[in-house]
Amino acid sequence: MKTYFKILNILMMLFFLGILALPTVNRKLHFIKEEKNSENRTKIERPTFKSSTIGKYIKEYDDYYTDNFCLRNNFIKLLNKLQFSLFNVSSVPDIVTVGKDGWFYEASCALNYKGANHFTKEEVEKFRNELIKRTKWAAKRGIKYYLVMVPNKMQMYPEHLPRQIIQISDTFRYDQIVSLNNDSTINIIDVRKNLLKHKNDGRELYQHTDDHWNELGAYYGYQEIMNRVSKDFPELKPISLDMLTVSVEQRYGNMATMLNVEKEYPEPYVRLKEKYKVYGHDGVKKGYKTLPLISEYEYEV
Repeated sequence: MKTYFKILNILMMLFFLGILALPTVNRKLHFIKEEKNSENRTKIERPTFKSSTIGKYIKEYDDYYTDNFCLRNNFIKLLNKLQFSLFNVSSVPDIVTVGKDGWFYEASCALNYKGANHFTKEEVEKFRNELIKRTKWAAKRGIKYYLVMVPNKMQMYPEHLPRQIIQISDTFRYDQIVSLNNDSTINIIDVRKNLLKHKNDGRELYQHTDDHWNELGAYYGYQEIMNRVSKDFPELKPISLDMLTVSVEQRYGNMATMLNVEKEYPEPYVRLKEKYKVYGHDGVKKGYKTLPLISEYEYEV
C-alpha cells in the first residue's frame, strides 16, 4: 500500500510539473494550437527594461507574463467549460448571469431589474434639469432633442432568469426616467411598449446568448422612434416590415463567447434585408487619428 501511494505521489508531482512546463515547451514546439483571446479587453504590453527601476520592472513583467503566457486562453477556456458543464454556473459571474433554458444575461442589469437601486429625488431632478438644458440648447439651433429609452434583456425576458433574481419593487430606474416625459419641454421616446406588444409574435426580439436585441427587436424600436418623430416631422415615413426580408442565420452570442461555450450554444439570429434600393452607404476610410476609447471603425463612421 505504501508503494502504491508513493507511486501515486510521484505521478501527481510529474503531472503538475508537466502542467507548469507545458506553456514554455509549447511556446517553442507549438504542438498545441492556442485558443483566441475571448476577453473584451487589451492585453498588457511587455514593459521596457530600465536598470534604474528594476523593482518596478519585475512587478510589471510579472503582470505581463501572467496576462500573456502561452496557452493561457486554453486553460481559461477549459476551466470555464468545466464550471459551466458540471455546475451550470458562470465563470465570470460579475459579467454574465446564467439563466434557464440556455439564456444568458448581463449581470450588471440585475439591480435595475430587481428595483433595488432607485434614483433619489435629487438625482431625478438633476436629470430632468439636464434634459431641459440640452433640449433648449438644441432648440436655439433649430434642432429637436429626443432621448430614447431602450429596455434591457432582463426587462423583456424575465421568465428565463435564475430563481435567485426576483423583483423587490414595482418602481424601477427606467420608469423614473420615462416619467420625466410629462414635462412638456422634454421628449422621451419609450420603445418598451412596442417591443412588449410584439414580443410573442413568433420570433424572439433579443438573443439567448447575447445581451443585445436582434435586428427584428431593433426594427420595433425604430418603429416607435419614427412614430414619435413623425408627429413633429410629418414628412418622415417609417419603413414597414413588409418592405424588409426577414431571414435567420446561425451565429454565436457575445456572452456565450465570454463563457467560452459559443460552439455549444450557436443560435439563430434574425436579420432584416431591404427589398428596396438603398442609397446610403459607409464612406471611404480616410485614416483619421482615432480618439481614446473609441474604436477605429466607430470613429471613421
